[in-house]
Amino acid sequence: MLDLQETRIRLTITRSMRIRLEPWADEFECPAGAKLEVVARGPSGDTLEFEADGDSITIYGWAGSIVDVLRDGTSVFSIQHRAG
Repeated sequence: MLDLQETRIRLTITRSMRIRLEPWADEFECPAGAKLEVVARGPSGDTLEFEADGDSITIYGWAGSIVDVLRDGTSVFSIQHRAG
């Protein structure tokens, strides 16, 4: 069975922020005020994880998941995490 998970992130800070996707080591700079939507599909039993610090937000997928990141409704990334 596959799970579908959706999360929205809004950057309310007044400066850009780096967004990282792990375990792929991809990243991009996101402008202040941007709205992100993170959509993940993958095997049941695991979940998206997020980690934020003062300079970045890291999004973690799980084994077998496909993670799509949209910024203000436009696709930024679509990446598949291969099953271990």
